[in-house]
Amino acid sequence: MMSMDKMIGPMYEKGLIKLKNVIENMKPSEPEIAIQEIQWDEISFVGTDKTTITMDKIAPFFAENMPKIYGELQKANLKSPMAPCSIYYDWNMDRKETTLAAVACLEDGKNNKIKTITMHNFPACKVLYLKYLGGYSGLPAAHMALGKYMADKGMSNNCVVEEYLSDPMSEKDSTKWITNIFYLLK
Repeated sequence: MMSMDKMIGPMYEKGLIKLKNVIENMKPSEPEIAIQEIQWDEISFVGTDKTTITMDKIAPFFAENMPKIYGELQKANLKSPMAPCSIYYDWNMDRKETTLAAVACLEDGKNNKIKTITMHNFPACKVLYLKYLGGYSGLPAAHMALGKYMADKGMSNNCVVEEYLSDPMSEKDSTKWITNIFYLLK
């Protein structure tokens, strides 16, 4: 009587070798990045002054300022139509620093009841929009894609708004974090 191992073993080994070769020769796929051109109406944010900080200070900057901003909104009985945001006015990789503001969007920027924090107003404009899913360490790839898109189309931008739909303190799984990225075009 012939054993199953002797009958099937050689075919099984051949199959494993073929599978290994296929997997080893696969090229990694780039994540699909869907960039949309959209129109924004005039929009206002309220938050910190423009601040230049080193990139390693971004998280502490937001941790310190977002509760203050949303506390002021609550005191003024205002709600933001967007999740917490940041506005990046400059990003300098050579110096590893950025000029940014931690902000909340105002539903009606013309009626700012909060005089203790800074307004950031933008006229109606065309915007590049990208919905990014994943941890913050992957954001540079999304920004690179937006930069390439602008270069290919001869566009330039005034600033970048990131809207953080996920709270890292509540959602520990960074693969579920959602960040909306908006490039306000010139």
